[in-house]
Amino acid sequence: MKRSLMVFLILCLAFSLLSPAAFAAGSSYKLDELGMSIELPQDYIVFTRDIKSNDPNLSAYGLTRDELYSLMVDGCIYLNAWDKDLNYEIIVTMTDSPVEDFNLYSDTALMDLASSAEDEYRNYGITYIKSELYQHSQAKFIKIYISQQRNGSTVYGLEYSTVYNSKAINITLQSYSGKINSSKEAILKEIVDSVRFDTAPSAASLENNSVGSEGGNIFSAPLNVLFIGAIFSLPIIIYRYAVKRRPVERKKAWIVSLLYSIVSALAVLAILAFQRGWLLAAFLLLWSCANYRILTGKRKKDVPVDGTPAESAVEGQKNAIPYPHMVSEGRPPEEDPACEEADSIRFCHQCGSELVSGSMFCSKCGAEIPVLEKKNQQERSRNHEL
Repeated sequence: MKRSLMVFLILCLAFSLLSPAAFAAGSSYKLDELGMSIELPQDYIVFTRDIKSNDPNLSAYGLTRDELYSLMVDGCIYLNAWDKDLNYEIIVTMTDSPVEDFNLYSDTALMDLASSAEDEYRNYGITYIKSELYQHSQAKFIKIYISQQRNGSTVYGLEYSTVYNSKAINITLQSYSGKINSSKEAILKEIVDSVRFDTAPSAASLENNSVGSEGGNIFSAPLNVLFIGAIFSLPIIIYRYAVKRRPVERKKAWIVSLLYSIVSALAVLAILAFQRGWLLAAFLLLWSCANYRILTGKRKKDVPVDGTPAESAVEGQKNAIPYPHMVSEGRPPEEDPACEEADSIRFCHQCGSELVSGSMFCSKCGAEIPVLEKKNQQERSRNHEL
């Protein structure tokens, strides 16, 4: 008995959590001018342009067929439906569009289009709240949340907009009982999902969608990224390898890279303020690390500070006589005991900088190496005696 009661309670809970729309039988409406069909809950009050003169809903609202038809034509409305409590209405509109199909556009381009429509909504006294994309089985929709003041109260709306076969189609829910909540969103989503267009998406549309939802984004294709990076680094490459021709000091390289990136990012933001330029600006800032690596990298043909090619300077250092004072005595350097002592001194006694092998003076502070100084004094004494 207890087990049966438990199963009954679980079933009651499950049914109570289901959306009421799941139980409502749908009615399909064919909109030939739009080339589509749409389903609405059966208990909705629905008006279309082909409504009959004896429809009971006309007399209930004090309308004639001609009056309703005129209103729908003026508003480009092809379907107008109300819920049974008259808390919200569903409006389907259509106008001809110079754009062929939203499926041919990337998500980024569509979001830019939605953002640019904010001023247009404002001109009609409509407040643009936010927008996002929705992928239907056949079409791409832009979801736009809006609000408008009417007769001292706020009317909230959720609009699904698409362009399909050169027809701009809007499916809008207007709420007269408060903001668009999750329940109303679910109802409108189910209605939009029921839409079936008479013609399938074009091959070009399917190919564009197969590339990815972010086909227009600068980060979608590796070739685009490499191309932008190469163009951005071109001045750095010219400065490093054609003008400077030697590695740049690390601190200076960081300063040059960051300043160049910041200036480039600000320029991009200024030029593409309404085209999501912040994405490219962020990429340029990150690319400053590559510019730093270019500036500090070394190669054999680099020119040192004194203007001599690095390769020649290294070769000359190899052939140079490290201890010229020993040549006059006719002894090879490796047999002179002072050589071992000199080689053991690797750091300057005055500034602590690392010494270049065979140098008589510190390249940093100019101090003379003690061992070589002592050796020079011995040679001067010997020459004086002679």
